[in-house]
Amino acid sequence: MGQSEEAYHALTELLADRGEQVILIHGAPGTGKTHLLMAACRAMGLSIGAAAYVPLKRHSEFDPRFLIGLEEVSLVCVDDIDAVAATAGWEQSLFDLYNRAEPTGTRLLLSSRCRASEIGIVLPDLESRLVAAVSFALRHLDDIGRERALRERARERGFDMSKAVVRYLMRRIPRDMHALMSVLEQLDRATLAEQRRATIPLVKRLLDGG
Repeated sequence: MGQSEEAYHALTELLADRGEQVILIHGAPGTGKTHLLMAACRAMGLSIGAAAYVPLKRHSEFDPRFLIGLEEVSLVCVDDIDAVAATAGWEQSLFDLYNRAEPTGTRLLLSSRCRASEIGIVLPDLESRLVAAVSFALRHLDDIGRERALRERARERGFDMSKAVVRYLMRRIPRDMHALMSVLEQLDRATLAEQRRATIPLVKRLLDGG
């Protein structure tokens, strides 16, 4: 079993309130970390409890006190924790969330571009918690994995993408998950606005700026 398969198994256990309480996923941009965290949030919300998604890449838009009270939900997904490395207020707030989440049983799913020891966390207690967390490295998906991820995300959004549409899309744009998911969001909005299926002509029009 490879790291990706192990990660998915660990996430399944985490969502079922079994296994580890804290998991750190790390990998280069485009490996699908955000996709995985958001999918975990949706799965939790549809099953046994509430979930919260915290995009720390946008931390300048809100206050570290935003994390207060999140220990009351079943799952907290904190994306891009490396974005707040060496930022005292955010590091302390994350450490406090750790401490509040442990007794309530709240699961923490974290992501970063690199492994815990390389993030550059200054607060020693937070760094030790992150280093101690179960960690998985995500690799870039192959074409089959990208196709599966796109079709799954489309279904989660309430529409279907045929294999032909997915393969056309992948021939036209860079094959990293960020670019693919960005186009998928545009396609989602277009299918809703026009009340039509996701077709190759519609994808072509979007990509051509029409």
